Amino acid sequence: ALSAAGCRVLRNAGVVRSGLWVCGIEDRWRGRPELGRALAGCPPELPKVLLSHHPNVWSSAREAGVEVVLAGHVHGGQLAVPGLADRFNLGLMSTPLALGVFRDRGSTLVVSAGLGTTGPVFRLGAAPEIVLIELGPDCRATD
Repeated sequence: ALSAAGCRVLRNAGVVRSGLWVCGIEDRWRGRPELGRALAGCPPELPKVLLSHHPNVWSSAREAGVEVVLAGHVHGGQLAVPGLADRFNLGLMSTPLALGVFRDRGSTLVVSAGLGTTGPVFRLGAAPEIVLIELGPDCRATD
């Protein structure tokens, strides 16, 4: 539907936009994520921003020099302890990177709760969110 609407879908591919290499990989449940293909052709001087449905790609992306990874996948856990959703949510059963901002060795991972749900169509304690990300001059996500 996105392609039909004229949007370029980045399936294991990347493009230069506003001085950044913006790339995306397929979801491992519906395709084959190929980080190498997504980074192929990236000019070495450009910071890299990776779009990935699943946050567990962050380790490989960080090792490949990706500065920012944007992910989602578990919808903030959908079920969480109110006010403590980043530490106590159902999504932590599938990944330790279920919600929040993580930083390590020059790379930042932002895992959004997003707006949707999966399975049961409700949330409890895991508020939906739209995340605004501002990149500093060194291409690090700022708080």
